[in-house]
Amino acid sequence: MKGAPEVVPVPENTLQEQTFCIACSCAKWPPDFSRISSLGFDSIAASGREAVVRKAQGAAIFGRQGRFVEIRIRKEEVRLRYACPKGADPHIWRLHATLLLLRVLRLLPSIKADAASLAEFILPALELSEQVASQPYESLRKRYADLEADFAGLSSRNRRAMRTAEEEAARMLELESENGALQERVAKLEAVPDTALREMLLAWLSTHRGSFDVAEFSAAKNVPPARCEEGLEALMQEGAIIRLGNGACFQAGQKAPKREFALPPKGILSFLRRKRRLIAENVK
Repeated sequence: MKGAPEVVPVPENTLQEQTFCIACSCAKWPPDFSRISSLGFDSIAASGREAVVRKAQGAAIFGRQGRFVEIRIRKEEVRLRYACPKGADPHIWRLHATLLLLRVLRLLPSIKADAASLAEFILPALELSEQVASQPYESLRKRYADLEADFAGLSSRNRRAMRTAEEEAARMLELESENGALQERVAKLEAVPDTALREMLLAWLSTHRGSFDVAEFSAAKNVPPARCEEGLEALMQEGAIIRLGNGACFQAGQKAPKREFALPPKGILSFLRRKRRLIAENVK
């Protein structure tokens, strides 16, 4: 069963539209709109009563149009409509739209805009521009100096942080090297010497009457199983112990069976008789 289709929330419209009308007169209709093709309008459409030129300044999202400027030209008026982000200074966006309108009027000399209407429209934006341009030089200089000082401080802290990080990385490598050396040294110190291992094995065999379990001995004496096998093999090669019938060698990765060992007989004849009896038992 298919689930319900996912509902994608439509974000709140963050644009606000403004519309202004400017009185004008048109000596020729329709004007020669080929003259404004260089301004990058997305669409230019003319009819018997009006012409519409439009320029998009933002992509449409969820079917809602993005930022745009639209100029509707009639014989008696020019209507300017544009969308700007909510919360933005409307004078700045009005100035931006006005610049585009002025470029259109400059390239279409047959359209004469009323000076009073045009002045009323662009005056707030021009006053804002004047305020920004007339800020005292010392105020701007102080602001620049403050920003420069902040940048220098941040750069200095960044350099110190990078040096600290490099020092910490070098120290970490040094500690890792020291730790490896210490671990190797501890492993050597904890390793059981061959002589001590053979003595431990002989004592164990004596206590357990020749019975030997690798896992039990390894756990009790903290000696790796492979090391136990090495010690047993060394004792057998030296003749200190002999392996009885079920004394199979230890295989890595397998559970070693319990094995039986014995001390060799003191006399050669006794040893040979013992050997012959063991061979006979194995043949049976």
